[in-house]
Parts: sequence; structure tokens; C-alpha cells
Amino acid sequence: MNDKRLNRFLTLAIVALSVMIVVLAALIIQKGSVTLENSKEPMPLPMSSNGVVFASEQELIDEQIAMEEAQTEVMLGAVISANTGVNIRTLPSKEGDIVLSASPGQYVQVTKLRDDGWNYVMYGSRGGYISDDFLVYGLIVKSASGRTEFTEMPLEDAVAEYFLANPAVPSDTFFDTAETDEENEGDG
Repeated sequence: MNDKRLNRFLTLAIVALSVMIVVLAALIIQKGSVTLENSKEPMPLPMSSNGVVFASEQELIDEQIAMEEAQTEVMLGAVISANTGVNIRTLPSKEGDIVLSASPGQYVQVTKLRDDGWNYVMYGSRGGYISDDFLVYGLIVKSASGRTEFTEMPLEDAVAEYFLANPAVPSDTFFDTAETDEENEGDG
């Protein structure tokens, strides 16, 4: 009789342990999928076990690439090239109040190019004017995965590349003349 009880107890213990292992494995798998969903890294591309990409897998790869490209934002940008902080001002001159200082090596989004050497930039959520002397131009590319890259290039090339990437944007988007500000000052 004791052997029957012992066998029954061992069987129940094994079943209970098996259920706990299955539940634990399910929780680990679920936790792993939540981590992937919340991560800013792109999902791994599908591939067969031997490394050969089949036509159906290639379609998925192409679809994922197209989705990421559609969600990529290309902006005209610059990096602060000074050795110390550079002031971003309320007006396009040294007489403008200082909005904030940008650190060397930081990226800014250029939104207006002016003939007088002062350009309007966005530094985070704040905007203002900065002297052209402290900027090295290029493109800022933000991908759907959250990755941001800066590619340095001459201003003319950066503007041309920006318009290629953003064909719906009007061609006079970045250009602002000093006369516009002088006219506005006369009104106030």
C-alpha cells in the first residue's frame, strides 16, 4: 500500500513540476517578445535555417525595408563645430538675446538659410538663430527604429539630397532673406 501511495505522490509531483516548467517557459517567452516589441532595434529579418532566403521570405524582407524607408525622416542639419558652446539667439545678430547654448558636436536641425550668415535652427524643441561660422552641414536621418544618423556634406549637396528625399516639400523651404526681417521690424 505504501508503494502505491509513493507512486501516486511521485506521479502528482512530476505532473505539478511539468506544469510549472511549462508555465515558466511561457512567461519567459512572453517576456522576451515584450522586450523585442519595446526595443528600438529593428526586428530580425526572416531567414531559413540554412541561411538561404526564399522568395516568400524575400517579400517579407522587402516589405519591412519599404515600411522602414516610408517612416524615415530626412532633415537638413548641421553639427556644432566650435570648440566651446555656441549661442543660439532670438535675432539673426549678436544683439539677439541668447535662447540657449549648444554644445560642440551636437546636431541641430536647420530650418531656414539666410543670406546674411545667420540661420534658423532647432536644437531639441527650442529654436533660434546661429551664425553660419559654427556649423558643418549635412543630413540628419531618423529611421523608424529610432536610430539617428548624421552625414556631413557641403550645404548645396545636403539641400539637394533633402529635396530628393522630400519631393513634396516646396523648393523655397529653407530660404529666408534679411529683407524679410527688416520689413517685419518696420511693422512693429
